[in-house]
Amino acid sequence: CFKYDEVTGVYTDLRDTDTGLKYLYDNGVDLKVSGNENVLSASSGEVTEVATNEEYGTYIIIEHSDEISTIYAHLNEIFVNVGATIEKGQSIAKADENLLHFEIKKGETYLNPSDFVDFGCEND
Repeated sequence: CFKYDEVTGVYTDLRDTDTGLKYLYDNGVDLKVSGNENVLSASSGEVTEVATNEEYGTYIIIEHSDEISTIYAHLNEIFVNVGATIEKGQSIAKADENLLHFEIKKGETYLNPSDFVDFGCEND
């Protein structure tokens, strides 16, 4: 499970019943973490991207089996490089400030991270 202090944002996919268009969504979960907390990989895989943009800040994408990828955003210090093989639970970065944004995708479809990762261990 993920070590964190509190879930501050949850996966949301609300659509207009007439048009089917999304009107409120968050493609992942936001986790409040202690400052500079180590970010651990949710599963083994290969690092396919380490970059920075306006939406995610500094982020890492790890590709896993069956077209599954995980995205870790709002990072500070990065410990891995593109092409690195990562083990489940391996420290990949430090969280930036007090927030970690986490997403899971299958191909181009965002999945609810709570269906795959245990977020109920905040006090373990």
